[in-house]
Amino acid sequence: MVLATTNEFAANTEPPVSGYIVVRHGYVVFDEYYRGFSASSYHSVNSVTKSIISALIGIALRDGLLSSVDQRLTDLFPQHTVDSRITLRHIMSMTAGFSEESHNLQRVIDSDDPLGVLLSRSIAHTPGSFYFYDDGAVHLLSILLSRLTGVSAAEFALEKLFKPLGVWRQPADPNTKHRFHAQPGWPTTGLLWKADRVGHNMGSYGLHLTLREMAKFGYLYLNGGRWEDRTLVPHEYVEESTRTQNEGGRPMGAPPGPPNPYALLWWKSLNNPAQFSADGFGGQQIMVLPESDMVIAMATSTRHSPWMTPYRIFIPAIRDG
Repeated sequence: MVLATTNEFAANTEPPVSGYIVVRHGYVVFDEYYRGFSASSYHSVNSVTKSIISALIGIALRDGLLSSVDQRLTDLFPQHTVDSRITLRHIMSMTAGFSEESHNLQRVIDSDDPLGVLLSRSIAHTPGSFYFYDDGAVHLLSILLSRLTGVSAAEFALEKLFKPLGVWRQPADPNTKHRFHAQPGWPTTGLLWKADRVGHNMGSYGLHLTLREMAKFGYLYLNGGRWEDRTLVPHEYVEESTRTQNEGGRPMGAPPGPPNPYALLWWKSLNNPAQFSADGFGGQQIMVLPESDMVIAMATSTRHSPWMTPYRIFIPAIRDG
């Protein structure tokens, strides 16, 4: 019944769905693709990228490259002048306090000095006091990871996270239908993660994953950062980074409604304190439901946002705890 209902919705109604995958109790129970997409199709996951960046910060903490999410930017970028109150936690919870008027991501992308542009932005709010969905501030984290590791965020992710998960095993097949992000450009590494002019992978968007790769990342977090016999992201960090930090706002492209709580580059559910999700513009989503031992991943056209699909179809189909 669920299969028939989902297939009818995906095939015959807007939004134009690319695919769904559902993992329950460690098993793939639903894995369907539409409109010419397949299991090997890569999708621009948009702001799901932010949750990958969050995981990379956790790995940097594990490896001793960072000491705490409460480290101050002044300590991490000592050669730049920046408000001494701003911490990594403020950046990751979207409460750094930068002025909304100073947010011009295209200027950052096109600059020969994106770090200087980002750190020179004016401060309009006391750090920690005001939520503002700030793509530019998140790009600071990608630049930081490159400085800490000596490689790009994509290369760091590939070695420390993606290879163990079996992500990016195959290059994008030119004979397969994909949905690539148009701007900015590809990095010189050729990895499927867009970069700014000087080669920093975009911290806030630009990553490309298959639907199954999205589900793997969700399953990693469902299991507290553990994959098979390895801990890839520290369990304590998984808990901290998916804990509500503030009342948040609305995910980009989501229908009008009350604000969704925000964690550290993860969204929280309004009605289910345990649930969290990585959400990208246009309906790209990895939903993690610990109490149901379930992960739902979906990819769609960026023209529409089918945010309610899991609630209307998959979650009501759950028959046990």
